[in-house]
Amino acid sequence: MITIRLANTNDAASIVALGKSTFDVYYRHLFENQADIDTYLANAFNLEKIYNSLANTKNIYWIAEEVTSNIKVGYAKLQQNASADIIGKGVGCKLQRIYVLPGFESSGIGMQMQKLIEREAIDKGNDYVWLSTLKSNKGAIRFYDREGYTVIGEDQYTIGTQTFEHWILAKNLVNISCES
Repeated sequence: MITIRLANTNDAASIVALGKSTFDVYYRHLFENQADIDTYLANAFNLEKIYNSLANTKNIYWIAEEVTSNIKVGYAKLQQNASADIIGKGVGCKLQRIYVLPGFESSGIGMQMQKLIEREAIDKGNDYVWLSTLKSNKGAIRFYDREGYTVIGEDQYTIGTQTFEHWILAKNLVNISCES
């Protein structure tokens, strides 16, 4: 059985481990220069950086855990007060990460986290939630399309010497009611 709960600073080491392992598994193959991903992993998933991010009240994290084994299997991050210039109006938040370990992708964890994120965004008075995802990540694009997100633009993100093409997606939260 999987449980999802709000994360706190005590979860920093678990989020570092999850972030490094999931990003590595899902994206290492895209890097021509392996030193670029190694440097990114060391910087993006640095224990102090994640601890400070968890302590920042603008950020809300959730962590998924397999109850019987006590193994952390995924996490999500929502950043409050992160309106997107491309949308231009309203109050927005950014879904920054939903990462799930290999072997748990089809367990519904991502869907459960997405619902928690949406509920939190609505409860905090956001008009929309937005994110960016690799254009080549067809599985994520299908997932977000099913969840009511639409492509509103594109962007590039550079890690080391490589630049990646991203879609910017958004979901209008106005007139949506989230019931548990």
